[in-house]
Amino acid sequence: MASPRNSVMSPSSTRMRAMSSFSRTMGLMSRDILGLEGRIVMVTGAGRGFGRAIAHGYGRNGATVIAVDPDVELATSVASEVEALGATAIPIRGDMSVGQLVQFNAYLAQLTWPILGLGRVMAMYQRGFTSLKRLLELLDREPAVRDEDPLPLSVADLSGEVRLEGVGLWRDGRWLLKDLTLTVPEGMTLGITGRTGSGKSLLAALVPRLMDPTEGRVYVGGYEARRIPLATLRQAVGVAPQEPFLFSETILENIAYGLETLDRERVEWAARLAGIHEEILAFPRGYETVLGERGVTLSGGQRQRVALARALAKGPKILILDDALSAVDTETEARILQGLKGVLGRQTTFLISHRTATLRHADWIIVLDGGRIVEEGTHESLLEAGGLYAELDRIQRMEVEGEVEG
Repeated sequence: MASPRNSVMSPSSTRMRAMSSFSRTMGLMSRDILGLEGRIVMVTGAGRGFGRAIAHGYGRNGATVIAVDPDVELATSVASEVEALGATAIPIRGDMSVGQLVQFNAYLAQLTWPILGLGRVMAMYQRGFTSLKRLLELLDREPAVRDEDPLPLSVADLSGEVRLEGVGLWRDGRWLLKDLTLTVPEGMTLGITGRTGSGKSLLAALVPRLMDPTEGRVYVGGYEARRIPLATLRQAVGVAPQEPFLFSETILENIAYGLETLDRERVEWAARLAGIHEEILAFPRGYETVLGERGVTLSGGQRQRVALARALAKGPKILILDDALSAVDTETEARILQGLKGVLGRQTTFLISHRTATLRHADWIIVLDGGRIVEEGTHESLLEAGGLYAELDRIQRMEVEGEVEG
């Protein structure tokens, strides 16, 4: 039998529980304040002081705050009770008949919901006004990358050749890429590797003009990238990123996103190449399966392969695989790349990966370090050279051996 001392909560334990609850609440609010902007925040059950503190924090992040204080509801209820108690004395004195009192209360009850509805409309208005303001700010912003005296070119006018001449990229007070001179002939598979932060993804981002170099020039299909219409350039380039973005639509619509018309046969062909076709058919609704927000219903590897299928279905002249299979095990990755061999030779391919086992499928490999090309050659020649590429290969082999022994 529990003792009274254990069964009755002490004041100190009550304070500890209150402080713990307050800490958890503040943690959640801090997460929202730092991570979410432009939101309508409904603060309930906080009290005036706490509500003002939270509202101040969200206000600094440009959000509109609507604080609903329970004290207001309490005051309204108390006032209604006082009115009811006081009103009972009026008929007794003869100042108002019982019928008039009932009529007055009926009018008062009818006004309650319209007033509450008006409050909700005002809340919706504030939310819509804030959203519109942020939307207009976005629409009025001038893009850093835009068409600059473009030539009248179509995708058919472009080849798959990519050339970089003395390219450098300056950001945040330092050179992220420097002195890059490179020619990638049409149909070549170029492997790009290096340590984390060496500039692999930045180099690939220059091709579809996701950003422009600070110095030097980038040529695509024999034309300077700045002179190619952005719509034409990006239609000629397919990208499968490491962190793919999937829409809350069906798998079929996600893969066919880059196509002018929805071609199911081409979608299934691309899915087979990406090694995701059989898994899609295993879903109850197959290709008609609706994905959650950002493809949350799929695993990381499945999301990457759906994004790869989307890039392949487009049939681009230049294909960029930016660590596109990093969430897939090495055996599945090798099987997919083996199946892609017949396709990779049809267009220029940038194969970005930190796995040297993946890069053996490339025709030529460049190794980046500090934004510069420090090594280049075939997989075998780079291993024989004993440089950075060989070191990366050795480390990865040791990791694999350690996993096998474990």
